[in-house]
Amino acid sequence: MKFWDFCLRIIKTRFAAHRRILFIVGIALAMRGLLFLVFMNAVGVSVFWEGADDVRAYVALAKNMLTHGSFISQNEITPESWYTPGYPAFLAGFWYAAHSWIPAIVVQHVLAAGSAVLVYVIGKSFFTEKIGFTAALVFALEPTSLYLSSFLWSETLFLFLFLLFLYFFLQFLFSPEWPNVQTYAVLAGVFLAAATYVRQIAFLIPLALIFFMAMIGFIAPPYATRRRMYGFVLFLVMSMGLVTPWMARNKILFDSWSLGASSSVTLYFIDAVSFAYYRNAHSKIGYIIGAEHVEKPEGDVWPRSQGGIFSDDAGFGLHLEDFYTKKAKDIILAHPVEYVSFHLVTGVGGFMIQDTWRGILRRAGFTLSRSGLKEALFNRNIPIVRSLVSSGNLLWFLVGFSGHVFFIAVTILMIMGTVTVFRRGPPITALTGALLLFLFFYFAVATGPVAYRDRYRYPALPAMFLLAATGLFYKRDMLHAKSHDLGYGVDEPEHDSKYKRIQAKE
Repeated sequence: MKFWDFCLRIIKTRFAAHRRILFIVGIALAMRGLLFLVFMNAVGVSVFWEGADDVRAYVALAKNMLTHGSFISQNEITPESWYTPGYPAFLAGFWYAAHSWIPAIVVQHVLAAGSAVLVYVIGKSFFTEKIGFTAALVFALEPTSLYLSSFLWSETLFLFLFLLFLYFFLQFLFSPEWPNVQTYAVLAGVFLAAATYVRQIAFLIPLALIFFMAMIGFIAPPYATRRRMYGFVLFLVMSMGLVTPWMARNKILFDSWSLGASSSVTLYFIDAVSFAYYRNAHSKIGYIIGAEHVEKPEGDVWPRSQGGIFSDDAGFGLHLEDFYTKKAKDIILAHPVEYVSFHLVTGVGGFMIQDTWRGILRRAGFTLSRSGLKEALFNRNIPIVRSLVSSGNLLWFLVGFSGHVFFIAVTILMIMGTVTVFRRGPPITALTGALLLFLFFYFAVATGPVAYRDRYRYPALPAMFLLAATGLFYKRDMLHAKSHDLGYGVDEPEHDSKYKRIQAKE
């Protein structure tokens, strides 16, 4: 009996110490499992690997890797240059082991739960446990996060690797011991490179972080010592060096140092073409919010649907990089200032206010009986709004309205949290908030006009939710801070005082 009593005490102690993590994991897995069953019963299980162009492309590339032993495009003839091999390789392992995609989806559910735990750990380590728990819980339950992990899209794996990079990069910034600085710098570089192989959007983060580290050197010199700069160079070597072999492969095969064809094609079809349509719109705001259909602009501007983006049979690849880059420059450089404002408004504004929850309805097979709701609302045509709602669009309207309200609220709280952290936070918390805000703007600017799509805001959600949770609790914490004289009510991590002593010696 004594032995079993001892075991029970150990289990209770461990559970008490990690009950919040266990709760986050449990709620994340339960909700994703429930949504998976709902989707499966509504539209069939195959929707998870056949429900979108990207999904079908990843599946084809994964099978080709096993069949041909190399990264062959969907036409099974030419080398692939649109996608990077990270996610197809991830899927190929499951197809090889089980000849089924269900295990991959189960693992993605686990990775999504792991991402929620990482949000909690980052929040607890650099803000407060309450902020970390709240942000992690919101992330675990947010509808976009829920359903993306059930589809064979790369976002779930990408974000898990990216959050590992973020955690180790923050540890690198604030660790007082030089051996730890080296280790964290290497780990941050490795995980960022791995994330880049999954999604190319992370490719420029190392270069962007050079600017961030220069900013730290200017506003917080104690956190930008010579040794830490050496560690940052080590991070750059790892994060950029590990993706160089793939760039060399593309140079050999396609005479291009680009990581993939998506950069030039995205620049044209998503940025430049969208900008051309924007300039041709009667109402610029109406076009941005999707409430105005615009006629095709004059000149050589192709709709994205005609670009053959997902069809390698159309000869699509890096060998057309110069062609698409030139076409994009011709459109953008004709009105550069207006383009910059358009890109920033659609990217940052889209992340801040755009609903993405209706993506769940769309993927579940819910289709509108009639279109034109946005146009009617924008033009204040009440009779048409009533007609559309009564004809079966009420659910679509309510879900979209709820999504807009949610993200507007998150944005307001995020702004409040950012201001609070910068004004009242201790150095570690303030710099962490600065990095989160920096990464939010990086993803928003990199995404641009397609920020309205359900997938592209996903990497920025942890930063948004952590800063929003800070804003949610700031009043109580500021009152608490007055009695503790800590500025924001956030106890500085134990290593902060050690770090300051090391700086004093230096």
